Amino acid sequence: MNKESLLLFKIQLLDQYRLNDFKKGRTGVIVGFALLVVVFAGYSFGLAYGLGYAGVPQLIPAYAVTATGIAALFFTILKTNGFLFGYRDYDLLMSLPVSTNTVIASRFLAIYFTNMAFTLVFMAPMGIGYAIWVKPGILFYLYWLIGMFTAPLIPTTVAVIIGALIMAFASRFKYARALSTLLSMLLIIGAVVLSMSGGAIGQNLGDTVDIAKLGTVVQQEICRFYPPALIFTKVFETGGFLWLILFTGSSLLTYQVFLWLLSLRYKAINTGINGHIKRADYKLSALGVASPLQALYRKELKRFFTSNIYVTNIGTGVIMTLLFAIALTIMGPGKLEAAMGMPGFTAILYKILPFLLGGMLALSCSTCSSLSLEGRNLWILQSGPLSLKTIFNSKILVNLTLTLPACIISGLCLTLRLQPEPVNGLLLFAVPITCAFYSAVWGMHINIKMPRYDWETEMYAVKQSPAALAGMIGGSLMIFTAMGLTLIPWGPDYRILTFMVILLMWIVTLFLYRAVCRTQIL
Repeated sequence: MNKESLLLFKIQLLDQYRLNDFKKGRTGVIVGFALLVVVFAGYSFGLAYGLGYAGVPQLIPAYAVTATGIAALFFTILKTNGFLFGYRDYDLLMSLPVSTNTVIASRFLAIYFTNMAFTLVFMAPMGIGYAIWVKPGILFYLYWLIGMFTAPLIPTTVAVIIGALIMAFASRFKYARALSTLLSMLLIIGAVVLSMSGGAIGQNLGDTVDIAKLGTVVQQEICRFYPPALIFTKVFETGGFLWLILFTGSSLLTYQVFLWLLSLRYKAINTGINGHIKRADYKLSALGVASPLQALYRKELKRFFTSNIYVTNIGTGVIMTLLFAIALTIMGPGKLEAAMGMPGFTAILYKILPFLLGGMLALSCSTCSSLSLEGRNLWILQSGPLSLKTIFNSKILVNLTLTLPACIISGLCLTLRLQPEPVNGLLLFAVPITCAFYSAVWGMHINIKMPRYDWETEMYAVKQSPAALAGMIGGSLMIFTAMGLTLIPWGPDYRILTFMVILLMWIVTLFLYRAVCRTQIL
């Protein structure tokens, strides 16, 4: 890592997180991030403490490095295209008097920094939980600290390699961006299916009663699923410094080999992705006529499906919803409970299932970033003979186009499989549809309040901006809070409470939509 790479990384960091641009209204965003950190840290410590309380503290290192590795792998794949490949300022960076390796290293370091933040929030509390039960020596803290900074390196590198292979393959074809989007979506579906099939671990433990044997079996399964966890576990089982060197050295070696190989094809991949093929025999044919709303809707829908980052990040919630519904349809509640590791899921199935579907769909909130994605083309919308209400409605309709079919398909699958009572069957449709409308309008409202038009990479507008986080996480949080109201052990029947929650959400949705329509300026 040379001086030029660090300088480029610093510039990207300042631009991406606006560290040198303090504006009013950031307090809410900072508080929101702080709450997320507290929640994740509390969950991590609780998990580690629970493992120690169960008598298997030796599982904590394996759990820690595996969870952070899988998270880094999954989220890095989502952001590779658009951040490492096909980003807006590619030509500007490549025109600088720096090597290709320097540019790649700076972009990679920015991805690693984001994964590192999550790793610290997750692994630091787990390390405290491990120390409480095992009471290790002073070297443990040094080893754990080194491990935290090394843990995301291998999964980040592997994810970028996978992304590079997808982009290298897709760049050879005419519709490179569309093909890379399709391949990325198939990869995400495979990753979700693989994670759900991890329930085989739980099934393998079904006959294990002895706690010591239980810990051994789980540790073996985790290390088999994620091999770096085996090396990391050996560091603390044996106190061996050589194991730590092996863990750190293999991570750095993987990164260096990747950097060298990618530098050989980096320019060619980006040229293929950014290039456009124009037809030389274009002929004007019949022209279509559409209303302003229809024209904007088609434009917005095309904008969505031609952006790899947009599709892979926003579409994840819809994919998770459909896969969850299909898995429950095929496996049944009992097997799915074991596969997901959610004891008691079957007992409260009818209470929480509609809200689980709605909460996952809320993650597919395209409206929370659709306005920001207009970016430098915002003036086109502003100069057209269009009302702001028409613009907002077109973006809301695109969001509903993604989520409403998923509501109907998942509702039909679950109704046929579970054969619920008429009221419960109605709720399987009513709650997710209500959540879909609420999420779309909520995201539009948030994006109007916190737009970001001066982005250099779509990744920031879609995934990392305050509006995107507030739109997706805020929507899901509201829905899961509503689910909690239906689980109150006293008072009316949960079905009555659910209908009351539906009514309340529609009132909030209509109130937000009215505020959206009253917007006077972008």
